[in-house]
Amino acid sequence: MTSELKVDKITPASGTNTQIGEAGDTTNLSAGTVTLPTTIITGQSAKTSLADADKFLISDSAASGAFKYVESQYIGGGGFIYLGGSESSSSVSAVTLDNVFSSTYRAYKVIGMIAPSQDSYGKVRFRSGGSDVNASTYKKIERTTAVDNSNNVTQHNYAANYQSTFFDLGAGDINSDSTSDYVAFDLTVTDPHTDIFSRAMITGTLTYASNNKIVSGFVGVGMHSNPDADGIKFETNAGTLAYHSIRVYGMVNS
Repeated sequence: MTSELKVDKITPASGTNTQIGEAGDTTNLSAGTVTLPTTIITGQSAKTSLADADKFLISDSAASGAFKYVESQYIGGGGFIYLGGSESSSSVSAVTLDNVFSSTYRAYKVIGMIAPSQDSYGKVRFRSGGSDVNASTYKKIERTTAVDNSNNVTQHNYAANYQSTFFDLGAGDINSDSTSDYVAFDLTVTDPHTDIFSRAMITGTLTYASNNKIVSGFVGVGMHSNPDADGIKFETNAGTLAYHSIRVYGMVNS
């Protein structure tokens, strides 16, 4: 049976909801314009970290505009996923970033800068299960080139150790004054959660000021044992961190 009802407004009885159709029915609104309140979106709870299986509604241009969903993992726009970070101009003894490494990604970017409260170098350790990985398991090298205020260029091998309880950043001592004297770093951390191999590796670059010099170079780290890491920690060999800004990103696998 076909029938037609033309009205300007349908108002539900007090304290009830208006129902159109029964379960299994198809309600066709294609002939008109449907206006929905913005609270359909703004009234929902917020999610701040997308999962690969989260879904978005789209109009598929290859299927005459048919509604479909697409999962977050298939949406383009970048290969890096922000996982955590910290920034502060207040003095802290250490910066600990837990639960940023997992089996989800094979490689991570750790990008930032730290400024010591006194001339010193940075110390970095992995974290596992809420504790420092501080056994003598870090095999590290920092190789740098420097230019001084007389334009003299020198080569450095400031830090190399086959087994230590941490690895260095700015091993030539980072100046502590308030100009540009901090260490800036860009680290690539591979397989920290050790889901593929039994060792994690780190490669990266850094630049810092030290004793009237600008110093730049690379750092490489390999582990002597399995860290099973889920976090990373930054501190200094002496004093505190007067300022820090550090971000961790997961690199999408494909």
